[in-house]
Amino acid sequence: MNMNFEEQLEYFKLYLRKQGKSSNTILSYLCSLRLFYSLYSELNVDNLHA
Repeated sequence: MNMNFEEQLEYFKLYLRKQGKSSNTILSYLCSLRLFYSLYSELNVDNLHA
């Protein structure tokens, strides 16, 4: 299944809710992911070390 970024975020948000994470935690995680994606647009080892 090939999901776009927003679909992946929604799936991750549902996962976090099922894990019992707070709304603030979910918001923080999603904001961090959006920031990372806006800077790098792909996940690889070099970007993780940046």
